[in-house]
Amino acid sequence: MHEAMSHLYLSSAESFASTNGLPWLDDKTLDLLKELKMSFEQENHPSSVALCGEIEHKLSSVTETIAKFPTAGRDNSATYAYWDSFLETGNILLRLLRADREANFQLHLESVMETVPYFMLAGHVNYAWYTPVYVAEMKQLRYSHPAAFDHMMDLL
Repeated sequence: MHEAMSHLYLSSAESFASTNGLPWLDDKTLDLLKELKMSFEQENHPSSVALCGEIEHKLSSVTETIAKFPTAGRDNSATYAYWDSFLETGNILLRLLRADREANFQLHLESVMETVPYFMLAGHVNYAWYTPVYVAEMKQLRYSHPAAFDHMMDLL
């Protein structure tokens, strides 16, 4: 569901860009993205790095367009706001999964903190209250319990 909604989101963002005369992906940038995909598949690291730098420069204006899109959508439609919040929560869950699969402790803590407003909205006050406490304690683990922190880092 999340992937399908993301495709619809990007299609709508493209329509928003063309309707409002905002920048979007041109054919040259799309070709660079295809080259980047091939360089990843071929595990060509130098080529991938060079292409990322080139693409990053070209995508800055598209990123600005995508940043304007949710604001306009939320202002015009309550339904849009609902589905946008669905995508946001899905993105948080995907980041949490990634953090756990990659054993990325920092990403885990950042993603967990992003859940706090949703706990409040759902009426889970205890989760909303104690999640920041959990994150603060985990950030201090290196100093408060160095042996536990070292053991955890060894597992990563």
